[in-house]
Amino acid sequence: MSALKYKIWKLVPVLVFLFSIVSLSAQDADIYSLWPFSGTDNISLSAARSTQKTSRFWQEKIFANGKELQLEISLVEEPLAEIRKKYARLFQGRKDVFMGGNSNSILLQEVQKDGSLKRQYFLELSGIHPVLLFEMVLPPGKGHFTAEDWPSELPLLHGADDLTCMKFPAREAVYGAYNMKGKMMPQVLGEVTDQLVSMGWEKVSREADHVFEGTGEVFLKDNGTQLMILGLVSHNGGEDVRVSMYTRPIRKGEQK
Repeated sequence: MSALKYKIWKLVPVLVFLFSIVSLSAQDADIYSLWPFSGTDNISLSAARSTQKTSRFWQEKIFANGKELQLEISLVEEPLAEIRKKYARLFQGRKDVFMGGNSNSILLQEVQKDGSLKRQYFLELSGIHPVLLFEMVLPPGKGHFTAEDWPSELPLLHGADDLTCMKFPAREAVYGAYNMKGKMMPQVLGEVTDQLVSMGWEKVSREADHVFEGTGEVFLKDNGTQLMILGLVSHNGGEDVRVSMYTRPIRKGEQK
């Protein structure tokens, strides 16, 4: 089971990326560290990427709120610290590019001429090289998703808004996210966990048992053949809670 838990936790960065690509907007950008200087006006994210030694690791078709998109994951043969310095120099002060991150990640968003958004998420996992690069282009307009269309395998709390659903046909996976306004993290964690347990899911990480400290949980069901990852983050200056869930089958070879 320990090997399985390791495989499960390796998926958590992907969940973080999924949350970032559907939730970040210009209004949210103040949660990141921006560089207030003057950069290069004519270089694009794609052009900057071409200067790096990368190799494609994964590509797949997904559907976000009913719109078809392409997710691409690449390996970057360059330390994250060097990538940060380069991109900070290139994009400082650019109004069409948002840049930020933390000690092990960089998130960039570039507004395209047609109104679409190109997003890049660099992630450096502890002790693992090279750096992972997630890329996606979001079409103009986020699209509208209603409670009536919400997938039955993901619990939806009463009062949820800003619904987002992403489906991954190649891996039979589903991702969902929504906001709970005026709610506290422990309350939301408890309510979602209770619903998942009532649906037959078994808690694995037991983080949800510590409701005043927990920010998520990992679940299994159907004899360990189904995986569910739940993640919660404070949103909108701490006034809301953003709920994210990712579920997919665990194939036979992954259960070892």
